[in-house]
Amino acid sequence: MTVSDFFLGILALSGLALAIAAVPAFLRLGRAAGAVERLASRLSQDLLPLGQRLASLDHEIHDLAGRCRQGLDKTDQLLGRATATADRLERTSAVLLNALAAVAPQVGGLVAGWRAFAAALRRGKDR
Repeated sequence: MTVSDFFLGILALSGLALAIAAVPAFLRLGRAAGAVERLASRLSQDLLPLGQRLASLDHEIHDLAGRCRQGLDKTDQLLGRATATADRLERTSAVLLNALAAVAPQVGGLVAGWRAFAAALRRGKDR
């Protein structure tokens, strides 16, 4: 046996040792790949309903936003009508107040006249 044969034998033994040591590592790597595959499968099963629920929520939010917009538009219209009505009421009350201010002295004089007339009638009955 020569030195080259000796080193070739050592190389062969070390290659065999590496192959034997690599078998458990490859088995472990296979198990890890299986676990990753199961995790990916479970995630895809869990994420699909989640995506569908998110799409449903998006639709509901969009619908709710449309309803809120319609409600705000109606409220804006009602506030405009209420403001217009309040303006008309204020103008009407000002006109009525001016009309009453012109008539009030006449009514006051009329009332005073009726009182004087009633007092004169009472005095006439007492005599």
